[in-house]
Order: sequence, then C-alpha cells, then structure tokens
Amino acid sequence: MNHAEVQSLDRRFSRGWTVLSLIDLLLLTAGFLLVRHLRDPRYGGIWILKVGTVMVYQQLFLLRNRKRILSGANLDKIWGVANILSLSRGVLIALLAGFLFTQRPSGIVGWLPALLYTTLATLDFFDGYWARRTNTQTTMGELLDQEYDALGILIAVILVIQWDQLPVAFLYVGLAKYVFAWGISWRKSRGQAVYPLPSSYMRRRLAGFQMGILAVFLWPIARPPGTLLAELIIGVPLLLGFIRDWLLVSGALDPEDEGYRKIKGIFYRVGRIWLPVILRGAFAAAMVIIAATAFRPDSFPAAWITAYLPQSGLLTVIYAVARLLLLLVLVAGRFTSTSALLLLLLEGLRIFLSRLDPLGAAIVTATLLLYLFGPGRYRLGVRPPARPTSDPVSS
Repeated sequence: MNHAEVQSLDRRFSRGWTVLSLIDLLLLTAGFLLVRHLRDPRYGGIWILKVGTVMVYQQLFLLRNRKRILSGANLDKIWGVANILSLSRGVLIALLAGFLFTQRPSGIVGWLPALLYTTLATLDFFDGYWARRTNTQTTMGELLDQEYDALGILIAVILVIQWDQLPVAFLYVGLAKYVFAWGISWRKSRGQAVYPLPSSYMRRRLAGFQMGILAVFLWPIARPPGTLLAELIIGVPLLLGFIRDWLLVSGALDPEDEGYRKIKGIFYRVGRIWLPVILRGAFAAAMVIIAATAFRPDSFPAAWITAYLPQSGLLTVIYAVARLLLLLVLVAGRFTSTSALLLLLLEGLRIFLSRLDPLGAAIVTATLLLYLFGPGRYRLGVRPPARPTSDPVSS
C-alpha cells in the first residue's frame, strides 16, 4: 500500500469518526432536552454526564485502535452496514448507562432498560451475520464486537445489582473481561510471555447466554431467588472459564499437557454426551408431574391475573399446553436451543409472577444446562450423530 492510499484510508477513518461524534452530540442534546422536560434540569445534567462519558469512552476506543483498524482487511467497508449495526449497539449501551445510579423507573419506562439491552444483544447477532453473509468482516468490527459485549455486560450487571436483583458479589461478571485484559497488558509491559488462547465452545456460549439472562433480569418483574439461581448456573462456570483462560495465556497451564487433555476429555464426555441424556430424562419426569396439575384453574403463573381476564380458563390451558410441548421437544432432543430459550421465558414468567418452587428450580436448572451443553446422544426421531473423527478434546 503506497503513501497516497494510506492517507486516503486515514482521511476516510477521520471523516467517519467525525460523523459518529456529531451523531453522539445530537443524541446527547436531544436526550438532555427530553430528560429535562420530563424531570428537571439538574437530572438532565446528570444524565448527559453518564451517557456522554460512555460515548466519549467509545470514541477514544476507536482512536486508540486506529492503527489496528487500518491494518486489517476490507478497509473500504469499515463504515459499512455491519459496522454501523455494531456502532448502533454502542449508542444503545450509552443510553442504558443513563439509568445507572438512579432509582428504578416505574410504569412503562421501567421496561426501557430491558428493551435497550435486548435490542443491543439482538444486534450482536445481526452485525456478525451480515458481515459473514456479505464477506465484509473487518478488524474494526471484531474489536467493536468484543468491546461492546464487555461494556454492555458491565453496565447491565451494575444495573441488576443496584436494583437488588443480584448480590454485589456478582459484579465480577462485568469486571472479569477488563481484569483479564489488564492482566495481559501488565504481562506484556513486564516483558513476560502471553500465549494464545485455544478455541473454546463454552467460552462464546456462556458469554452469549450471559447477555440473554441479563436482559431478563432487567425486567421490572424479575426478582430473586430466581435471578440468583440462574446467575449461579451461568456466572460460576463463566468465572471458572476466565481463571482457566488466564492460566493458559500466562503459560501456567499447557493446553497440550496430557493430564489437562484427559480432564478436558472427561468433561466433554460428561457434559456434551451423557449429562444431556440425564437432563432429558428429568424433563420426561417433569412432564408427568406438570400434566397432573397443569390444567387446574389455579395453575396459571399468577392466579390474580386470571381474575381480570374474560377467557382465563382458555389462557390457563394454552399456557399448560405450551409448557408441555416445549418439554416434549426437549425430551426428544430436537431444536434444543430455541425450545430451551422459550421454556426459560415461560418458567421465568411463572417464577417472577408467583414464586420459585422446587419444580420450577429443577426445570430452570436443567433447561439452562441443556442449552449450554446441547441435546447429547439418543435424540428421538433422528439418527444418532456420527462419532467425531477428530479429537474432541482439541475442539
């Protein structure tokens, strides 16, 4: 690449960064005027400070990584559709930060944090999908994806903790990525080796699902102990994964070590093959228990709701049938991810609107684990999957 091309790319980056800064400024101004009108001028100033700080951080992140961005591929697409979707996530994260360190809003506004986080989590799928579909992957998109995942989780975790949905100990979920990155920088500054991380199925799976349950925790109806149970199932393996990854990048753990590979192979066989079969058997037992009581008038998640509905009996039947059908699909080992997410929404609704009973706790635990590990062997209606030809421990 000659000097003229380098200057052209540099100007293109600068123009895009300037346009992005102007958009942030317009959004800050509009938001300030809206908040000032709805509440008071003093709160408008506090709001613009919180949202503006996050926006400035995002802009500085782009400037700090300018050289890496301009040394990647598809440089003519750094301001393309995929990265615009990613940058939109950044705007939503900044708006979400406007709710930090305030009382939880009531009424319809109380659902806005959950809506913002759900939207940015959904965009996390679409920006990557569009980049792969159009072959427009860029270094900028990769960096934004990693940074916005971490920043969004941190802000969402702080909100969930400040609204008493989780104990403060779970702040590590939001800080782990930044502590990990700081540790790598610290090692490099001291001239110590930093080893590459091997690929991991569970690393991305846990991070993605952490975003999903945080969106649910931001519902105004969400409350412990249901939130605590779900976060323990996801957050503890996430923490253990960060500890393992640190041992790998620091060289304290060799991914090719025979003992490590043997332990990993045991976890693979138990978690990916046999545990799902046990969980699907537990779902079959849950179906029997639920079918015995599911169609009673008082079996709806919150019986007080049915008193205000003209077709409460029909609604109870629809809820029970949907619950049983999802359990049946999971027992069969089909469409596991989609069915597990839908069942978690139904069970979460029931638990948040009524109470966490032993059956609900068992279903939530089994559903989360089945979503993470997959359906395992002996799926009904399909041929058993072929044995992997490659070493599963290295996957």
